[in-house]
Formats: sequence, C-alpha cells, structure tokens
Amino acid sequence: VASRKEKPVATYVWTGSDRQGKPTGGELEISSAAEARSTLRRQGIRVKSLKKKSKPLFSQKLKGKDIAIATRQLAVMLNAGIPIATSYGAIAGGTDHPKIREIFTAIRTDVEGGTALSEALARFPRQFDNLYTNLVAVGERSGNLDNLMVEIANYMENLEEIKAKIKGALFYPAAVLVVGIGVSVLLLLFVVPQFEALFTGFGASLPALTAGIVAASVFVQDYWLG
Repeated sequence: VASRKEKPVATYVWTGSDRQGKPTGGELEISSAAEARSTLRRQGIRVKSLKKKSKPLFSQKLKGKDIAIATRQLAVMLNAGIPIATSYGAIAGGTDHPKIREIFTAIRTDVEGGTALSEALARFPRQFDNLYTNLVAVGERSGNLDNLMVEIANYMENLEEIKAKIKGALFYPAAVLVVGIGVSVLLLLFVVPQFEALFTGFGASLPALTAGIVAASVFVQDYWLG
C-alpha cells in the first residue's frame, strides 16, 4: 500500500474578529488557505484577511533549549496564579528573541480570544510537538495545567541535558581523530624525511617497516606539496 504523502505546511497571517466581535489576528501553520479558513471558522473567528507568509531567507526554528527555558518561566508564573494569556504576554514582552516574541504574542492573542492553549500551541507544530501539546491538553482537561507545566519543563530540561551529553560524547572521539590525523600528516611531511636522511647519511639500509613509513611520507609530500 502506497504511503500517503504529507502536504507541505505553510504559514498564513490572518486578521479577523472573535465570537465577541473583538479584533484579533495571528499566524497559522497549515497546508492551505482553505484549511486555514476552515480551522479559524471552527474556532469562532470571522476572517477578515488571510495571506500566505513568505519564508525568510534563514527561517528560524526555536531551539529546544529556548522552549525549555520559556516553559520553565511559564510554569513559575502559572503556579503563582498569573493567567495564561498574561504569562505568554510577559514572556513575549521580556525577550530579545524575535521568534519567541512573535510566537508567544500570537499564542497570547489566541488565548485571549477564547482558544484553548493546546489548540494555540498546535498552530506551531515546528516549535511544539505532539507530545508537548497533548500534555498541555491533558492539563487543561484535568484542571492541573500549572503543575503539569512544571513536569513538562522538567522533561524538556532533562532532554536538553541528555542531548548535550551525547553531543559532547560524540565530539571528543571526533576531535581526537582529527588531531591524530593532523599529527600523522605533520610527521610524514617533516619528521620522517629527516630520519630518512639520517639513515642514508650513515649508509644504513632501512628496516622494512621504516621503509614503508618513508614511502608513505613520499606519497604525502607529493600529494600535499606537489
């Protein structure tokens, strides 16, 4: 059975009004304008304008570390009794990261318009994966979002720590290998030729292993120094 090809996702910028007639707007990551209008209509939004956003030259994706930090900040504020929309607005207003400011402002606008937080997060699938949004949805249904956000923050921080350790473990042998190759090349280019001259000067014949190393040195010199 042939697998169904996933539709490419684009970003659509929209403006409109919510169920109370209050002006609102934001961005929606979805496969088509028709699906964007349908999704917004189901959320009670009357769309005034909808435009596909052109991709920037270097499209930014939030790093896992950025999401983890923001989630921890949210957990602290929610546990302090600060409303969801206010919390997202505070983070958006207090960051120098343009992508975080853009996304969190859109989420705040959606939540203020009556959209569930999990639905607002789901509009940014590149930033918040299914596990993240599903856990938030569970917290919303159980009325325990503040405590669950703490658990999400703990999970993300642990995940980033594991990633950092894996990267470090992979970097060390790679660095050792590069240094080893560099030292070997330097030996073949500059040190071995001096030993060859020393043996030749004394009229001594080279041992088989040494002769092989000298041959490798000659090859490297011809290749690198031409």
